Amino acid sequence: MFTNRDMQIGDWWLFFILIAIPLVNIFVIINIILSSTVNRSLKNYVLAIILPFIIILGFELIFISIFPVFSI
Repeated sequence: MFTNRDMQIGDWWLFFILIAIPLVNIFVIINIILSSTVNRSLKNYVLAIILPFIIILGFELIFISIFPVFSI
């Protein structure tokens, strides 16, 4: 879908529409991250979206392991 060629405006619109759909966005992100033929700028963009969530999840796991009283 998003091959190594330059991304056109329509490709970006399709990407943003797919990311806006719940559950579909998870499969699209995993597909983009694991694919070797996807556009490099799109892969970097997806990694830039995912990285803050991974960092925050790590901080939450550390916080919950240090202060288990505050866990839900």
